Amino acid sequence: MESNEVTQIRVGGNLIGIVGLRSELERLVREKGTVTDEEAADILFESISRKNYIPESSKEAYRKALLEEYRRFRDNPDQPPPYGENEVILLGPGCARCDQLEREVREVMAELGIPGELRLVRDPLEIGRWGVMGTPALVVRGRVVSVGNIPAREQLKSFLADLGDGCETP
Repeated sequence: MESNEVTQIRVGGNLIGIVGLRSELERLVREKGTVTDEEAADILFESISRKNYIPESSKEAYRKALLEEYRRFRDNPDQPPPYGENEVILLGPGCARCDQLEREVREVMAELGIPGELRLVRDPLEIGRWGVMGTPALVVRGRVVSVGNIPAREQLKSFLADLGDGCETP
């Protein structure tokens, strides 16, 4: 069964949603066993490009990003995707509480002048890989800091303050 699940990966510094990446990684590891990195990149690029638009000018950046995802998946398939230095991840199905937490986080980041990225993870399998038992959940620099609630504004400032250069909680 083909998956239409979207996984975000970093391609040339930008987060890009890739349809079917997880199922293609699983298939590659299951069916091909051990392949060279070059073969893995070729196989993944070919299969992913069938379901995803890849600009001609970005093909090499996609191949590189797909190879990095393959290596990460091959070495530890249960590990959540890597996080960026100033990345904040909101884990949740997209409910009203998730939307409220997203607004609060965006407002605090703007208020503190934090140059960061807020990534929304809606996929239940990816949420499960973080080991959280409730949503919404908030991840800052790869560490789960809140589960199952919407933290008070001052608490959010505390969680996010160290992301900004010279930002301090009031």
